Amino acid sequence: CGGGSFKGQLKKADACGARYAIIIGPDEAGSKHVSVKSLRGEPLQERVFVPELRKHLLNKMKMEQDI
Repeated sequence: CGGGSFKGQLKKADACGARYAIIIGPDEAGSKHVSVKSLRGEPLQERVFVPELRKHLLNKMKMEQDI
């Protein structure tokens, strides 16, 4: 999303219509994990192992379609 504060970047992502934000901060960078933050519906943030990220997001989007 570009520069700016963390909160500003999340607002830009939300305004662009993104469903999720992938957060890679200092804690995540060294652990092979990312945080996945939901920008729609319930505010939820989950920590996901990078090799599982694609599968995780596909499952979340499938669950949204099933609702």
